[in-house]
Amino acid sequence: MPTYSSTGYINGLTAGSQVSSTYEGRHILVKEQDCTHPSHADVYVDKGDPIIANDLGQANMNIVGVALNSAAATTDQIAVDTEGIWNLAVVPYNDDGNSDLVFGDQVFIATATGILSKIRNANTNRPFGYALNWTTVAGSATAVVVAVKVHWAPYWSVVARPLCGVSGAAFVNDTADTSFRQFRYDSGAESGDNRGEYLRVYYTGAGGGGDCMRLYADVVGVAAANVFGAHITAGFGESTVGGSITGLGVAMRATLGLPDVAMAAAGTYAAVMAEIYSFGAAADAGAVTELSFIRCCNGGNAAGIADVDDDAFLLVYTGGATDSGNVVEASVTEANYSLSARCKLNGTTCYLMFASAAG
Repeated sequence: MPTYSSTGYINGLTAGSQVSSTYEGRHILVKEQDCTHPSHADVYVDKGDPIIANDLGQANMNIVGVALNSAAATTDQIAVDTEGIWNLAVVPYNDDGNSDLVFGDQVFIATATGILSKIRNANTNRPFGYALNWTTVAGSATAVVVAVKVHWAPYWSVVARPLCGVSGAAFVNDTADTSFRQFRYDSGAESGDNRGEYLRVYYTGAGGGGDCMRLYADVVGVAAANVFGAHITAGFGESTVGGSITGLGVAMRATLGLPDVAMAAAGTYAAVMAEIYSFGAAADAGAVTELSFIRCCNGGNAAGIADVDDDAFLLVYTGGATDSGNVVEASVTEANYSLSARCKLNGTTCYLMFASAAG
């Protein structure tokens, strides 16, 4: 194999010439200083160590394998096998704690220590291969030597995120009834908060901001049928064998969390914001059938609709008390009702009265 330089394999050689013929190129060269591996007294990589090429500390560490020789200096070249089945020490520990190793479990390598485990957190670990045996933790997460199928596979990181389409060049699929991405889960847990997906963004830069999730349905130059920016449902079986809850069940919960401190001056806060945005001076919705900031719909089976009509409230405010100065307070002065807001109730336009002063 050609000499490996400080920046990788040599550039500028003849196009089409072979670099490595060993088992379809599964053996590569990496300098010791570019390897993260389990620690040793002499600090250098040993033959048989699991390694991950650390690219001098860059975030795109993905090349994994097993060292085929030992080093005595940081400049030594290490032959690395990026495939094969190897007996390696694996810590039976995952992101939640001690966890038995099961045949076929995915094994990950820590980017900072070279230790193998079942921890899959992309901030600290990368895929390394698959366990080919079973082991029971028995109360402690001590490394166990098991056969591991090593496999260097592409893996997204902070610099190589999943990407499908770009602005102005979206991925195209014109097949009817297509779900571009689909995930379905089944949780049989009998306690705890079990989530299909959890996203959290920490904003730590002054003046920064953004969205934890941005969903945008865009109808471009055609008359579509029904379009929803987001369709969120909390269902209870959709059949006669229905489910139920003993606490609170809501299709969409929006929480504005206030810290346990006095808030800084300025800023406009709200738990829910319903916005109609006009992109230009010519924006005019006068010809549409109906336009509203909030639409409440009693839908489904006619008999069910009638029953909901008997039982449901249009609005519920809970947690406070009716008192002077509160969100809800008694009002007996008819002259204060000087404002109205146009509404539609069961197809009839009507006006909701508002008082211009309390009391």
